Amino acid sequence: MKNKLQRNQCINRGLILKVMTFFMVLLNIPLISDEVLVSKDGKKILIKDNFTWQYVQSNLGQKIKFAEDAITVNNIWLAEEDKEYDKAIALYWSYTNLTDKKIIGVEITTEVVNAFGKVVYSDTHEDEHVIEPNEEETSGHGYIFSDNQFIHDQPYDRFLSMVNNRTAKFNTRISKVIFEDGSILSSKQKEKKK
Repeated sequence: MKNKLQRNQCINRGLILKVMTFFMVLLNIPLISDEVLVSKDGKKILIKDNFTWQYVQSNLGQKIKFAEDAITVNNIWLAEEDKEYDKAIALYWSYTNLTDKKIIGVEITTEVVNAFGKVVYSDTHEDEHVIEPNEEETSGHGYIFSDNQFIHDQPYDRFLSMVNNRTAKFNTRISKVIFEDGSILSSKQKEKKK
């Protein structure tokens, strides 16, 4: 009787270990992955595993004429940065290079819009950043806005409630792309003004 009880306990332990192993393996498998969907009007939409989306442009083999056709802003976000003696908020963004050439510089205009639709920050920035051909960046780069307790209505003050409430909206415009081979693309808007 004692042997039978010990054998059943061993079987139960083995079964428990197998079930636990199964669930540990299952939890390590990504349940959601990036997926491309096609809308009724034929546009491709990339649904990302972080619950964001973007239109997908396939420019391979096409002659790219404008900056906004060569690169897209994948993601843009505000994040609170708490340094030892300095509170700050960072504005980050990341790109996708839609070409078969290496990009070494991007001129980008970024606007941060509050819940009321008011632009609370706008800047045009020359971003000297290398983006490999057909590469989607996974980490962001951008600006850090430190808090200055003696100056009010600075970007940190305007961003703080948007960060805490996650209400910030963003507008971006690519106005220039510089490639490693020296070629430069301008935006459609700049070409129209000429």
